[in-house]
Amino acid sequence: MTRTEHFWASSGSQDGCPRLHGLVVDQALGGSSRLLLQGLGCESSTIWTPLLSELEIRGDMRESIMFDVRGIGRSEGFPTTIDTIVNDALEIIRVCKPKSLQLVGHSLGGIVALKLATRLGALVDSVVLICSLPTYSKGAKAGFVWRAEVVREAANVSSIFAGVMPRSFSAATAASRPELIDGFKAMLAKQDPLVYAHLSELASEVDGGNELHALQTELHFVAGADDRSVLSEDVTELARQVHGKVTVISEAGHNIPIECPGELARLLMDVDMRLRAEHSAQMSRSVATGSRDPEFIK
Repeated sequence: MTRTEHFWASSGSQDGCPRLHGLVVDQALGGSSRLLLQGLGCESSTIWTPLLSELEIRGDMRESIMFDVRGIGRSEGFPTTIDTIVNDALEIIRVCKPKSLQLVGHSLGGIVALKLATRLGALVDSVVLICSLPTYSKGAKAGFVWRAEVVREAANVSSIFAGVMPRSFSAATAASRPELIDGFKAMLAKQDPLVYAHLSELASEVDGGNELHALQTELHFVAGADDRSVLSEDVTELARQVHGKVTVISEAGHNIPIECPGELARLLMDVDMRLRAEHSAQMSRSVATGSRDPEFIK
């Protein structure tokens, strides 16, 4: 039976210890966990709930953990730096005490995932980056600066929708599911414009290239064939360079977790199936040689 539990965690920092709102969804079938990290200015429930529903249908064996970054949704405080977000995620992990952890990052959340992976070491069994590159292009960085300037001047996140939304969803999604886009816009529109503007500035400065090349665990990229923000050919080339696996989802734009949650759920479960097979093979080799192998997904 699936258990869904809201929780609050204090960041433990020196700036008033703001409370972070999170959610744990436990399918009660296994001992490992998955931390879901959404993109710029988004509420975790909006981005990940469709995926969680699809994972439940398919008998997912992981506990899923997600939280809103400071100043977004019901979380308190202000996201001063990217390291602030990373440290808050570490506090969430400390509270939830996972035995092993898959990091799933969407868009800006992918860079957070990479930075977390270098801090967590062997606890991380895999990293999945969705519509995410570790280093933004000059054009993308300029776009984030533009977002920050427009939102701050207008004092309203919706002021950027005309420029941003056409790049956020595929043409197929726009034509067949306008209500999905309306819901996404409604979620962003209620966010604090100062928080959103600051997060946009952080995105224009952040880089996860060093963390990517230091990664020593299973890595899988997911791209949308119709993503105009993070091009699938750029993702495919990067995956080739770092020997990661890549999946390109047709008729998907930049928001794969809500546009194509079923395809994403199948992919995540395929990753777990492969990891369990590899672990089983390692156990067999350990028995044959008399050595012991660390635990993984049960």
